[in-house]
Amino acid sequence: MKFFSASNVRDDIKKFERKYKRYYPIFLLLESLFLTTNVLTPLLIKKTIDSAFYRGSVEEVALFSILYFVVLVSQSFIMYRLNFSVAKHLLNASRAKESKGVYAKILTLPLSFLNSKNTGDYLSIFMRDIPKVASGVYLARLQFFFNLGFFLVVLSLLFILNVKLALVVLASIVLFFVSTSILKKMVIRTSQRDQEAYQRFLKRSREVVEGTPVLKQFSGLLFLRDFLDSSAREWSRASIIHSTVNELSNRNIEMNRWVGSTIVLAFGVYLLWKGEISVGTLLAFESYMNWIYDIVRMALTGLTTFFSTVPNWENFTRVFSLPFERASGIDLERFEKLQLKNVHFKYDETPVLTGLNFEINSGDKIAIVARSGAGKSTLVSLFNRLLSPTEGEILINGVPIEQYSLQSLRRNIVLIRSNDILFDLIQRSETT
Repeated sequence: MKFFSASNVRDDIKKFERKYKRYYPIFLLLESLFLTTNVLTPLLIKKTIDSAFYRGSVEEVALFSILYFVVLVSQSFIMYRLNFSVAKHLLNASRAKESKGVYAKILTLPLSFLNSKNTGDYLSIFMRDIPKVASGVYLARLQFFFNLGFFLVVLSLLFILNVKLALVVLASIVLFFVSTSILKKMVIRTSQRDQEAYQRFLKRSREVVEGTPVLKQFSGLLFLRDFLDSSAREWSRASIIHSTVNELSNRNIEMNRWVGSTIVLAFGVYLLWKGEISVGTLLAFESYMNWIYDIVRMALTGLTTFFSTVPNWENFTRVFSLPFERASGIDLERFEKLQLKNVHFKYDETPVLTGLNFEINSGDKIAIVARSGAGKSTLVSLFNRLLSPTEGEILINGVPIEQYSLQSLRRNIVLIRSNDILFDLIQRSETT
């Protein structure tokens, strides 16, 4: 099994992100416009309130009110375009592209990696891991860095408006960050346990479906039900714990926001009473306070989501570390003779074929007769390299079959087995 260190994950993510970087300028442009409109809104509120309270200028109040309305409308439109672009170019595009890449990789795997034991693992990659990777790895990283930049800009504006009040805001943010970080680690840990429990449940579900005919013959249905129920309960408990911790993390955010806003507002009223700030400045601070907690919350959420989906990322990328069939080689133009020389084959450590030596010439009609499970299907699967011998050599026309290209080899040697799947490729049209 491949070991995934922090540097491995970081390098792999950078490698996969290159496929989507051409969309980043669109995101950065829209995010910059969104940041600008967000920064302008409290400043326009300040100007409007101060114009009304201190200068009594109706013209200024009307002007800043109109500008405030235009900025809000622009902000809504920019946010819509940003969400649409992210969904179209990043979430949906990455899901489709990565699913296609995983499927292409699976087609190159040796047959020994495509048995019923790991079918559920591959299905889990398509159904669970890839969607989480798209939203949790690609998008969460962008969300974190964007909100980090947004936080620095807003914090700088707060210090420009009033240093004392900004320091109070910063202190409350530090406390908020510490408490949220502790819960973040709990969210990540419970997410990993939820993922592990889901994998076990999926594995047992597959075994239950595949093993039902056997257990029905031996009155094993009660065992079968308990076998699946215990796994389902384990996953349910892990999922409930993860949801509870996640909800607790969200409630902690709301509580910190309420406490921090109360402290800042109380201190702001004190500064207003002393004449150190204006009413507009206090209201602008209040608007920025709501945003700055949202910014920190979204940045931490992005970071938490990223680390929570690292197990999904590892499952997703692990498939690309598996070996693949060597497809290149010379073309097999015409079949003349197939030879087996001291061929052995074993599944894991269980011998199936031992010391086979025989020849098949073009035009021969051969019947291979043996009891069920003796290795008939295994033997013929060696002829076109669906499986490879553990020991020995197979030659076609005197050439080892490993030297032929897979395409030409499988074009000349076709296996039709009794349990092969018939694909429903007919497009049915309903007439009314």
